[in-house]
Amino acid sequence: MRRAAARTRGPGPSRLPALSRAVPAAALLLLALLLLALLLPAGGAAAQTAPPTVPTADVTLGVTDLRPLAPRPGDDLMVLATLADDGATPLTDVEVHLGVGGRLDTRADLRRVDAQPPYYAPVTAATTRVPDLQPGAEHVLDVRVPVDDLPLYADGIYPLQIEVQGRRAGGVVEQLTAVQTYLPWFGTSKVDPLRVAWLWPLVDVPRQGPDEVMLDDGLASSLSADGRLGRSLRASRTAEAGGCPAAVTTRRGARAPTCLPVPVTYAVDPDLLLTAEAMTRPYRVLRGGKQVAGTGQQQAADWLSSLRAATASTDVVSLPFADPDVVALTRGTARLASDVAAARSYGITVTRDVLGKDPLQSVAFPPPGQLSDAGFDALTTSSTRSVVLEDDALVAPVLGSATPGTRVSLPPGTTSGPLTGLVVDRGLSDLLVPDRVSWQGARLAQQRWLVETAMIAAELPNRGRTLLVAPPRRADLDPALLGDLLTDTGSVPWMCPVQLADVVATRERCPGAAVPTYATPPDSALVQPGPGLPELDARDVADLADVRASAGQLAGSVLQGGTEQAQTTRARLQRAWLRAESSAWRSERGRGARLTRLLRADVDALRADVRVVTTPVTLTSSNGQVSVAVVNELDQPVTVAVRLEAPAEARLSEAQTEPLEVAAKSIVSVEVQAHTLTSGRFVVRAQLLDRDGRPFGAPEDLLVHSTRYGTAALAVTGLGAAVLLVAAGVRVVRRARGRGPAPAS
Repeated sequence: MRRAAARTRGPGPSRLPALSRAVPAAALLLLALLLLALLLPAGGAAAQTAPPTVPTADVTLGVTDLRPLAPRPGDDLMVLATLADDGATPLTDVEVHLGVGGRLDTRADLRRVDAQPPYYAPVTAATTRVPDLQPGAEHVLDVRVPVDDLPLYADGIYPLQIEVQGRRAGGVVEQLTAVQTYLPWFGTSKVDPLRVAWLWPLVDVPRQGPDEVMLDDGLASSLSADGRLGRSLRASRTAEAGGCPAAVTTRRGARAPTCLPVPVTYAVDPDLLLTAEAMTRPYRVLRGGKQVAGTGQQQAADWLSSLRAATASTDVVSLPFADPDVVALTRGTARLASDVAAARSYGITVTRDVLGKDPLQSVAFPPPGQLSDAGFDALTTSSTRSVVLEDDALVAPVLGSATPGTRVSLPPGTTSGPLTGLVVDRGLSDLLVPDRVSWQGARLAQQRWLVETAMIAAELPNRGRTLLVAPPRRADLDPALLGDLLTDTGSVPWMCPVQLADVVATRERCPGAAVPTYATPPDSALVQPGPGLPELDARDVADLADVRASAGQLAGSVLQGGTEQAQTTRARLQRAWLRAESSAWRSERGRGARLTRLLRADVDALRADVRVVTTPVTLTSSNGQVSVAVVNELDQPVTVAVRLEAPAEARLSEAQTEPLEVAAKSIVSVEVQAHTLTSGRFVVRAQLLDRDGRPFGAPEDLLVHSTRYGTAALAVTGLGAAVLLVAAGVRVVRRARGRGPAPAS
């Protein structure tokens, strides 16, 4: 009762102190609101919420198209997207807003904005109202705005945000989702185009074991139309045909796009070519310890046919066979540099035979990593002028903030002469394989590529440069995205496609332009090897070197070189050890170790079929014959020698035989005269030698038993016997005399 009455009374003297305290507080609040209003950007309250909340995970926005690729004054910017709601309650008051950020100047600015979105000035003319969305519903957005209404004040790159706001279940209006991308803008300015060369690797992992049976049938899937290698080849062929983007809509009508064909230089692994060709015939696959029929004959035939058609009018770079790890194999202690040179030479032969054309030999393309002088020497020939390198293999010169061109001068020191480095722009190449964690769809991935290249052009708009782009060797690429990126090279004003062979010869130019004058490329030093650079594990390389030496001795110094069987075995073993040396095993060490084990087992079995066999020998005089047998159970002839090592107790007429030709599936007996100095047992060691005089296989011990004396020993023994006989006779005579006559009976 007293409380109710107190509420109805007007303010009395007791209320004045409270009011006097409340008034200053209200004034402070009003002042704070006024200051906040002054600090807000003009127009900001009309289209943007307060600092956005975290977008709700149940609302997604997928951009399906963004046109034009290269906006110009008078164009209409069009954004097509699909808005989907997977929430439990309807969405109301849904609006789509476009916002444009401030101009960016460098590629570093792009990385910064990728990580931390900027402030976006709202584009009021682009606000679009969306009907209420029921749970599980989708809505196709078509947002269009004249490019002239966008705050694009100077040439460069601008961040672009597509934001969706709305409320759910009577809540407040909030940001439901947002997508960030970028717009390139050159207005009416002319830019000297970037000259872009494409190097397209077609590389797999080695699939065949030492016996050339397939270790798995995974290549059949990869070569299919929907497989990794099938998709990659399809994407490049689409671009080479000169596909065109959609026409650009302007307020004055449609504008036809540029449609230049984009040449692609293929970098092929000859091991892939040889394996695919073998798969066009019936082949066997190892599965569960048994050999079963392979399933990829048609896929291999179709893929090879498509590749031959693609390479008929473009260049091919032949990688060394099986793409060996040049970095690891040419280290100072690796002992395998000669294999790189052999793989290079053999790879050229295989590529020529399978594709029916000579590969481009003026450029070499090693796997990523830092090459030594020995690596350059093994990889290049007198015809090589350029080496494609990753940027992490070089200490690049300081060129300011602008992106350098592809050419750098490599330090002298290789026997092949001066070389030019062609550095892959890794930032561009990485965009060909987008991060699936941050994946926003193929169209925005394409836009990121366009913007990255436009930023490089904007860095030096009046000085064109040449860039080299190459996808990672064994990346699983998106054909739709890659087809668009390749096509973009010939359809936007800040890029033009060029041939890699022209880059090597310094004669590349954009269509209709004169050949530019090239300055001397800046010097660049090779970095020192470190734990961050890729290469095969040192322990694996040491194991490979041992197996390789064992296989090489058999193939090169034991098998008879002129026979067809020897040539077949030698070629098979060479392919096997090159496959074991592949750079593919950097990331698949277990599979590489398995291939090395299989090779070791195969080589050990072959070597065990050529051996020396001994049996114990008994000599019944001081001179006799020691006999050993050389057994060859191979299906091909071999050439070996035999070395016998005798102890001091014996002398042999021959310490080493001449090289012996041992026919297939046969035994040859080797006999050597022995002269023993004493009786007893001693051991003669028998060792096979290859044609170069090196030990081959394990030695065998031959037990020799001598049972008779030599001449000198018999003379001494006879003299001793005579002395004993004389002494015995004297004793007998003395005893007879000492007895005297017999007593009389």
